[in-house]
Amino acid sequence: MKEMCCSGLLFYNYTDPHTNELILHAKLCNVWIVAMLESCSPANLLENLLALMQPRISALPPLCLMVGEASKMAAACSLTLEMLVTELDKSRQSMIAELTASLNGALALIHSSLESITNTVAKHTSTISEMETALSTQSDNITSLEQEVLELRSKLTSITEEHDTFQAIVALGFFQAVQANWSS
Repeated sequence: MKEMCCSGLLFYNYTDPHTNELILHAKLCNVWIVAMLESCSPANLLENLLALMQPRISALPPLCLMVGEASKMAAACSLTLEMLVTELDKSRQSMIAELTASLNGALALIHSSLESITNTVAKHTSTISEMETALSTQSDNITSLEQEVLELRSKLTSITEEHDTFQAIVALGFFQAVQANWSS
């Protein structure tokens, strides 16, 4: 809650937690005046505030009002109004600065988070690319090994056939030798 004082007028402004509307409380001679600030200009705000204050000021006891010549009252009122406008403008600028700083801080955090996410995604993309390359290499190696296995099977089949042929020849030769021995 911010507090500022202007010629006996004490202001508090804050954001209502339920509606997120900016509320201005002004205390003049123990009378509270509440004005809703819904994105209106300082001039409109002043008109609204004065419209709210007028019945209250009129209802104040005579001791609370300045007694004197009309020119003195007019001068005092214009000074008060000028000070009120100045204070309201300062408050608006201060709030804008605070909101800007808050938003810039939030945007910096968001930017930092996005940068971190981007870096993480880039790192994972690089890792995935490396894994794809490794898988492709492994796939090529597997294809090469499958080709070698086929060649070895072919050689094994050929050698097995030759072995069977040699065994048949040896068996035939042995049989012929045994038969020749028997005949003689």
